[in-house]
Amino acid sequence: MRDPSTHPLIAREPALAMRDRAVLDFAGLLTNLTEPAHPIGSLEWDAGELGRHVLSLLRALPASFAGGEPAWPDLVDTATRNRRLLEAVAERRPAEIARAIVGEALPRARADFAAIPDPVTWHGGLPIPAGTAIAILAGDVRLHAIDLARSIGRPAPMTTDDARALQAASTVIMPHFVIRERARGITARVLLELRKTPDRYLFSIHDETIDAVLLDAADAPASDARIRAEPVAFVLSAFGRLPTWRAALTGSVVVSGRKPWLAARLPTMIQTPCARPS
Repeated sequence: MRDPSTHPLIAREPALAMRDRAVLDFAGLLTNLTEPAHPIGSLEWDAGELGRHVLSLLRALPASFAGGEPAWPDLVDTATRNRRLLEAVAERRPAEIARAIVGEALPRARADFAAIPDPVTWHGGLPIPAGTAIAILAGDVRLHAIDLARSIGRPAPMTTDDARALQAASTVIMPHFVIRERARGITARVLLELRKTPDRYLFSIHDETIDAVLLDAADAPASDARIRAEPVAFVLSAFGRLPTWRAALTGSVVVSGRKPWLAARLPTMIQTPCARPS
């Protein structure tokens, strides 16, 4: 058993490569639009706001990670901070935002992110490994590329490794996002296995707290519930981009064990980072 931050896909270099691919995919999709007010499915943000959000991330996070003021000072009122960051972006039209992302923000971020310390100062002043922070950014942008692609009828696939990295990075920060009242009075262990990968996680719920470890091949812990899932479907479901019922009906996510209902309750106990914004 080991800390999820040791997952190889969220080491600094792999995470940086995933960030670049996600950002370039997002910018490429954005160039297909002319009107910033283009709706983005069920998001409250339109295309212009979504583009400005991604641009603001690339501009704000390097200084924040290097020890400056956290881009998000706390882990609760993220909506207010999102609005302030959007207001600071002068670019408005999708093509203009895409040019700023590719021509200015991403090149600068490549240089700045290469020099950030380890650990970094994440949202709310939380210290986390640099690779984890970069992988969370990559996952956030990848999810928004999917949001944008769906709104214009274009493909924007998430690869298995994209999903594995986002799951690993999210598991690192997950204990800080537990909705305590929903975990109150529960003691249980839930095993998550991502199909056709070596990735297995054990989530331990202890009355208002949840801890998680990444399992090694030889680990065979007892659990109350077991989730066996296709990685992309599980992550898309966890982050609100795939209905849970659809993942279950297609067999992409299967639960079992002595108390299988705990597998369904576990996500309700966690406030998911990178979930759909409001």
